[in-house]
Amino acid sequence: MIAEPEQKDLIKRNSNNLLSLVNQILDLSKLEANKLNFEMQQGNIIPYLKYLLESFQSYAESKSIDLDFQTGNEEVMMDFDADRINSIITNLISNAIKFTPEGGKVRLAVSVHPSTQLVI
Repeated sequence: MIAEPEQKDLIKRNSNNLLSLVNQILDLSKLEANKLNFEMQQGNIIPYLKYLLESFQSYAESKSIDLDFQTGNEEVMMDFDADRINSIITNLISNAIKFTPEGGKVRLAVSVHPSTQLVI
C-alpha cells in the first residue's frame, strides 16, 4: 500500500506523463496520415504559458531549481491550440528541470519577433 502523499503524487505525475507520450505518438500517426485536427482558440497566450510553468513549481522545488518566466509582453492575442501548446511546453519544462543541476534555474522566455512570430 502506498501511504506517502509524495509517492502518490509521483505516481500520478508519471502516469500522466505516460498518457501524454501515448497521445503524442497517436498525434504523430494522425499527422503522417494528414488527419490531425487542431482545436484553435483565440486568446492571450501569456497567462497560459505562465500557468504551464507554474504547474511545475513543486517539481522544481524538490530539486531546488528556480523557475523564472520572462516576457516584455503582458498580452499576446493569437490563435493557438491549447492542448498542443500544453504538450510542447510541458515536455520542454519537464526536460529542463530533469536535466538542470540542483540549485539551477529554468527560464521560460517569451517574446514577439518583429515578423509577428511568437518566440519561446
